[in-house]
Amino acid sequence: MKKINPKNNDKMVIEKPNLTWNTNLHVYSKSLIVGDAYSLIDKIKNQPDVYLDFFYDDEKGSYVNEIDKIHNKNVDCFSLQGGGGFWTPIFSMASTWIQGKKDDEFGWKSVGREYPFKDSFFLDFCAGINVANFPMNKKTSNKNHLKIINDLVSNSINNTDPIFTLSTPSNSLLFMEAGDMLFNPKDENFKVDYKNKTTKEIFNELYNLCHYPEIKFLNFEHGSEEFTFDFYIDFLENQKYEVYKVESIDKDLDFYRDYYVNYYDPLPGGHDKDFFQSTIDTYGYLHGYYIKASKQK
Repeated sequence: MKKINPKNNDKMVIEKPNLTWNTNLHVYSKSLIVGDAYSLIDKIKNQPDVYLDFFYDDEKGSYVNEIDKIHNKNVDCFSLQGGGGFWTPIFSMASTWIQGKKDDEFGWKSVGREYPFKDSFFLDFCAGINVANFPMNKKTSNKNHLKIINDLVSNSINNTDPIFTLSTPSNSLLFMEAGDMLFNPKDENFKVDYKNKTTKEIFNELYNLCHYPEIKFLNFEHGSEEFTFDFYIDFLENQKYEVYKVESIDKDLDFYRDYYVNYYDPLPGGHDKDFFQSTIDTYGYLHGYYIKASKQK
């Protein structure tokens, strides 16, 4: 990889993230939505058909705030289209840990348990393009892979400008598939009461279902019942985030191919260079997107 050169001043401090693997998120057939958790919960609560009333414009054939159409805009959510059966590995970095207290403002369930406030996320979007199954092997979260990811992200934030800003006034973020069904409980009678519960109550319930569940789940192509891979929700450090495009530092087919072959399980026939060249022809040397806390108020 090439040496990282700060974009504005050679003497400026180079930002170096310390991301670790967080989870893999699955989308069945629609779009991946990322946005302010309270805002998205409100949409589910208040829209009779949230998919067609908000997430998808049937006349235009497009999703809300598609990532390639919101350059230089400020939005409270965005969408990523990867196709059906799409997996997105998510890496994150926590900046602050808060201990749960009885009757605190967040309504935390467990007194004494520590909760992280996240500073940034990296979505390895093109892992979903190049990988058919659950994108995880023994190398996915090892130190060599994490070093490459952190180098790629560092190069992006030090040498490029954010493509848009993400507003998160609730200090929380939700990753979900477009629609109103965030997860598949094993007990088909279990439901989240969006109609009668407050937004705060729903957030707290979803947070505990995501991080400390007391029910079992059904997951696509994965046998785990202990956690769901269909949505992810978390607390944030800031209320404003910058979103960067993360690409290969060296625009080299061999590096791009080796990255996905070595650290994920590629599609059948995915070791072939022609397969990865077709991805590059469509997306360029894109790896994914980095959501970073803004220094601006």
